[in-house]
Amino acid sequence: MEHKFLCDDSVAIACVYFNHKENFTPVDILGSLIKHLVQRRARVPEEIHHLYNRHLQRETRPTFTELSEQLKTESRKFSTVFIVLDALDECSESQQTRAKVLSILRELQTLRLIVTGRPHILDMTQTFEEAVRLDIRARDSDIEKYIDGQIEMETNLKKYKQDDNLRKTIKDTIVSKANGM
Repeated sequence: MEHKFLCDDSVAIACVYFNHKENFTPVDILGSLIKHLVQRRARVPEEIHHLYNRHLQRETRPTFTELSEQLKTESRKFSTVFIVLDALDECSESQQTRAKVLSILRELQTLRLIVTGRPHILDMTQTFEEAVRLDIRARDSDIEKYIDGQIEMETNLKKYKQDDNLRKTIKDTIVSKANGM
């Protein structure tokens, strides 16, 4: 997608990849999104310089409210803003991070949002009624190929390589429990 829009200065693309090992705060996420938007511009906007310098002098970080307003301002400079929130289900909920960020994103008028996550944990239709949902599930044959590959490569599993019955039991059990996930 980015390749298609690289030459179009009216379109911005931002992505945040969530990882359960990292505890992103709402401020971290908004700051990252603003950074992506600003990098599409020829120059850093004066408001960003002012915000940065003010907090540098005070040795503080911008607040959620300041960054929310800045994100709204920056997004208005583009005809379309694509934001990808990858593995949003991995986002910590300790500070209501998901809810806070999604509520700000709802206010962006030029937004095209793409969210990935496990469906049983993350139901975006609660937040975005007009959202289109596409469920992607692994086929049993894909899972079996993955298991075969792991048995071939993993040192601890190689001993099961020759036992066809055990190998079949392992694959059947995992495939039935996975249910396409």
